[in-house]
Amino acid sequence: MAKQRDPVLDSMRGIGIVLMVLGHSGFPGTDYIYLFHMALFFMLSGWFFSLRGGLVHFAKRKLVTLWLPFVAANTVFTVCNNLFLRLNILTADARIAEIPGNSVTAPVSIKDIIGRTVHWCVFDGGTQLGGAMWFIQALFQISLLYAVMEVLLQKLLHGGDTLIPQGLLSGVLLWVGWHCNQIGWNVWGLGIAASCYWMFYLGTVLRRTARSEVRPLYRAAAGAAAFVLLLVLRRLGSVGLAGNGYTNPAFLLLASMAGWVLVRSAACLTAPLPRVSAVLGYLGRATMPIVILHFLSFKLVTWLGLLATGGESYLLAAFPVYFTGGGWWLAYTAAGLALPLAADAVYKKIKNAVLAH
Repeated sequence: MAKQRDPVLDSMRGIGIVLMVLGHSGFPGTDYIYLFHMALFFMLSGWFFSLRGGLVHFAKRKLVTLWLPFVAANTVFTVCNNLFLRLNILTADARIAEIPGNSVTAPVSIKDIIGRTVHWCVFDGGTQLGGAMWFIQALFQISLLYAVMEVLLQKLLHGGDTLIPQGLLSGVLLWVGWHCNQIGWNVWGLGIAASCYWMFYLGTVLRRTARSEVRPLYRAAAGAAAFVLLLVLRRLGSVGLAGNGYTNPAFLLLASMAGWVLVRSAACLTAPLPRVSAVLGYLGRATMPIVILHFLSFKLVTWLGLLATGGESYLLAAFPVYFTGGGWWLAYTAAGLALPLAADAVYKKIKNAVLAH
């Protein structure tokens, strides 16, 4: 019998993925969102951690659900590189470099595609359009390391509780990740993995200690307090986990925990609202296609905007968005959510039709 999903956790995923797309859309509160939105996903993954079936089964599952999408998506983007150049989704026009955060893209050969795919297989780099998949890479690394350490610790402790030693390890790795931050070392994304291992660990702790019955008034008060705390933290520092950047470890810990409380409070308070809960849950179950496709989906909004304003075609390649200010972030967010969901629906329909035959 299939395991019943927790609607609150699905809603938390849904809120998190909306925040991720918002954070890339030119939303004015991006620096606020960045304080906690990716930590939320690492913590949720830790919440769901289970070695049921053994380490080999766990590793195989992560290869299929994390490694394979990372490699496949980056490879498809690489295969489409020359097509994207013709469509101006990417550009070889040197003027694009005048826009901060952008670079010139060169055509690729078959040899380039093969070579880069080998690099994707070992998490060495990634494509621009697949830039949000740094999280998939880090989660794969953290999940496997956590599972291996869990097995080793259980053997060393003869089946005893691993909570304390895993906590000590997470603290050591956070210290390592912070020093990687200071010297700018992040080969294969290992600096990010070290900094974020404790988030995964904390997710396992939160699952053990979570209280199922909390009064809505207390939930609302906790959520409001977390919201205000994050406003204060926003003025004191910043977090940018994609580059292993954060003000200091204590700041990262506090911001991540405040974000968890805020989002969990919101998910629990909206649980009695069937339509809201259903929408958030649907988004929460479709995080992978949104992570992979939302940057590409933004291009539709930029293209329509350029048509309306008469902008030059090479500007379509501006990453992640070209138009800022006003309400452009609303259009980018809508496209970044709706188009991946539509693509995922088509994919599932085709898949089911093929399997039926």
